[in-house]
Amino acid sequence: MRILILISVACALTTVHADDSLRIKYFPADTYGTTLSEQGEIFITRRPPYAGRDVGQDADIFFHQIRSVVEAAGTPTVWELMGEHHAGRVRVEITLGSTKYVLSSDFDDGGPDVAQAKSPVDARHATALREILRLTAERVRTRLLGRLAK
Repeated sequence: MRILILISVACALTTVHADDSLRIKYFPADTYGTTLSEQGEIFITRRPPYAGRDVGQDADIFFHQIRSVVEAAGTPTVWELMGEHHAGRVRVEITLGSTKYVLSSDFDDGGPDVAQAKSPVDARHATALREILRLTAERVRTRLLGRLAK
């Protein structure tokens, strides 16, 4: 019985102290092997603030921005905008505490295909997806290039 209680407490603490993360995967359009293709993945994670850690660091600001975009759009836990079968896809998986979100859409050289969003709700989520991609690109650029990024 004590072991069951300890396991329950450990699981509860893990949920309370879950990491925030963002994973972006992109897959090329199906070219039937006629051209080279590129798949990519970006993964950013942050541990929750613990005693002694300054809150308000760059990672905290980034995840606050992501949370604001998701909440402002009223994003459901899963939103996918499906289009052409052979188009490229971009998929964003967001974990904020214990809540997970997935946004997915076709994309081309111009980014996510927002034009296929027929309803105002889809347009709002497609705009949120583009903003999350923009924030992430900015974050990756400044983290990798530092002062050179400016």
